[in-house]
Amino acid sequence: MLRPLLTAACAALALASTAAHAQSSSSVTLLEPGAAPRQALRYRFESGRTETARMDTTMQLTMVATGVQMPVMAATPIAIEIRLRTAEVAADGSAKLQFEVLSAAASGDSGAAAQLNPTLATLKGLSGTYSLDPRGQVTTSQTALPGAALGAAPTAADIEEQMQQMALPLPAEAVGPGARWRAVQQTSANGLEVTQTTEYTLRSRNGEQLELDVKIVDVTLPDLSGMVPGASVSSATMSGGGPMTVNLAGLVPRGALDVEMAISMSLDLQGTSQAMAMHMKMKQAIAPAAAKTN
Repeated sequence: MLRPLLTAACAALALASTAAHAQSSSSVTLLEPGAAPRQALRYRFESGRTETARMDTTMQLTMVATGVQMPVMAATPIAIEIRLRTAEVAADGSAKLQFEVLSAAASGDSGAAAQLNPTLATLKGLSGTYSLDPRGQVTTSQTALPGAALGAAPTAADIEEQMQQMALPLPAEAVGPGARWRAVQQTSANGLEVTQTTEYTLRSRNGEQLELDVKIVDVTLPDLSGMVPGASVSSATMSGGGPMTVNLAGLVPRGALDVEMAISMSLDLQGTSQAMAMHMKMKQAIAPAAAKTN
């Protein structure tokens, strides 16, 4: 749920707005197998299944440059609804999924909402496909941008990456309540490489439904000098997490994460070094969208 927004934050620091295609990979290590009886955790995709996801994000950003603190920038809440469909399921249990953005809008009366909404509106109709194996690993992906959305390509890449992360990375081993595993996930988007380490704890399992705790352990940000000459990240810390519910037979998890991130960087501008720092607080929630009635 978090890596697209981390990448977006890095891109904002880098003052970058180039077109992008997001790609990701992950490795999973079991830390504790949990209590017996233990079972393997595997997604069970069903061809033709369709669900709609709603994602709500609010981010508060504070920046300091050369000792001068800029005004706190509180991002206007953004809500995005996306329809997912399992197009086909292979004999090995892997699936090809399709997604389409149904709506994207910022709420509130602030000037930020007025500035964001024209760009967000162009994302309607963004669609794509991606393939997942039964352990939630992405194997291939492809996104089609509506003509109007070409100018919003970085945001589109974030949404593609978001879709790829609807499924949690699962351990290869059988596990029981109390099991813990660590996923190291690498993302490439907007020309930036981000590595995030996340730990998952299985609190309970009831049939196909899992109750988990998610904890952000570490994040490694890229060298920005390739995008902004003279830019370098000196330190980055990240913490937070929250509860998540996953249905192994479904497509959309339910969860709410609170995350704090601090980045220190420097810019060498014509021989003058300028220190910059960013502190970000983010709330992100995802859930199946409520059914609409006429």
